[in-house]
Amino acid sequence: MTHLFQNRRNFQLLAALLVIFGATLRVPGLGRALEYDEVWTLEHYVSAPLSVIFTDLAVPNNHLLHSLLAKLSISVFGAGVITLRLPAFLAGIAVLLLSIPVTLRLTRSRGVSLLVLAMLALNIPTLLYAQSARGYEIQFALLLAFAWGLLSLTDAHGRKSPWPAVFGSAAAAVGAVLTLPTSVLFLIPPLAFLVWKERRNRAAWTAALLPALFCAVWYPLNCAAFRAGQVFGETFATPGDFFAFAASVLWGLAGWMLIPLLPGCFNRRRLALLPLLGSIILFPLLAALLTRGGGVRVYLPLVYPLSLLAAFGIALLCRRFRRRAGKAAVVLGAGLLLCLNAHQSYEAMREPDLAEVFAQAKELPPNILPVYRGNEAVAAEWNNRPAITHDQIERIRYRGRNPRCLLQLGERNGLSGLTEEGQEVLLPLGEPAETVKLERCTGRLYPLTPLRKAPEAGSVVVAILPPQSESRLRINGSALRALWPRRIMLNQPILAPVADASGTKLIARIFAVPAGDLTPADWEKALALRSTEMQFYFCR
Repeated sequence: MTHLFQNRRNFQLLAALLVIFGATLRVPGLGRALEYDEVWTLEHYVSAPLSVIFTDLAVPNNHLLHSLLAKLSISVFGAGVITLRLPAFLAGIAVLLLSIPVTLRLTRSRGVSLLVLAMLALNIPTLLYAQSARGYEIQFALLLAFAWGLLSLTDAHGRKSPWPAVFGSAAAAVGAVLTLPTSVLFLIPPLAFLVWKERRNRAAWTAALLPALFCAVWYPLNCAAFRAGQVFGETFATPGDFFAFAASVLWGLAGWMLIPLLPGCFNRRRLALLPLLGSIILFPLLAALLTRGGGVRVYLPLVYPLSLLAAFGIALLCRRFRRRAGKAAVVLGAGLLLCLNAHQSYEAMREPDLAEVFAQAKELPPNILPVYRGNEAVAAEWNNRPAITHDQIERIRYRGRNPRCLLQLGERNGLSGLTEEGQEVLLPLGEPAETVKLERCTGRLYPLTPLRKAPEAGSVVVAILPPQSESRLRINGSALRALWPRRIMLNQPILAPVADASGTKLIARIFAVPAGDLTPADWEKALALRSTEMQFYFCR
């Protein structure tokens, strides 16, 4: 394909257009409502002093370098959703720009470079994390900068000083590790290949030793914190579980572009690169057997080698055709497949905009009480305060003729809430008779039946405590805690204190517990608690 792009100016023009196209795609989602992880990062790290950012590493939400950059962005440009996401957005553009020199140095092919750039521009995981206040896109950009430095080092061979590439690649590697501790999994394979290929090169050994020395200090120093964060990962009971995990990660990262990736693995002109690319892809996945597996976002940097292999496959298919019409058909087919994959991935991966969800939910009839999924309630409250609290209070106070219903938002049957320790729990229920479509999510409608006797097995009991003083809530809450030690709280972050006309602080609560958790004697005690301050229902 290189003969199609022999004109350097044409190549630069096409590359610039693709970068502008990719950057433009990443702009529209910058202002959408914050998600739970972003709210947590903002509240606990970006707003915290530097001492907290550098020491509180047990919770995976603290992507250290990202937290610092987001803090700097807000201090310079002011508080706001877009300024919080600005570092990730700029990193997303850097990913597109850095892919050009990295691919050119790896392949010496302008055509392959443009193909990889097009795939990155339309890659939905890369796009979404350029719109998210998280560190994954920054990690990806730093790892590409690291690769560029290593490739510049191997290309120097005495023609120029290698030390800028040495220190530049080492700084990028350290930055990636400071952003996410999983970065070491992506650094080991290329560093091992560098040392092997340039084993007599002092600069190459220096480029490998500098990040290695940093990791030798950083990981033991924070080992306990990193181990604590691994409780959020996925373990594998059987080889089948691991292969299913690996397949889901690769599909989530590349989707239908795995089709041209397969012939790319047999491109004879690229055989020298296949061991390197294969080790970069497989090593982080195999490491999950010793640590824990993560979501697709944890393996975001693998988008680049997967895109490169897919570009090899497209180039191989183009060479099978001598006429330009055949080559054009291959490129057109690959483009259509890329657009189809982008559309399907976007529909599958984009989270609901909680500001839009609430805007639609508040138009529901007053007898319907929306319930947000456990941790999602935190983000729903942050994005819609204080209107969402007042809306919930009015619905809790509802006394109309229509029967009361809970509308559980999410994709699973049941009621979702938080324990006192903050753990998200789902109490399973059967398939609801009715669902309600909101912005990119489906609400499951569960009618609430007033509780007058012990409910049937398989149902969930709901206790609604209308707005009341702190002292009354403490008394009523203690009585429920004694009966329902395993209860969960629904919409707890949303039900913030409100003041009445006299200025008295009032608090409402909604609790839920599986019906099977109580004995007949306990039900008698629960029924005796019924009052205007404590209303009991059940749903199934």
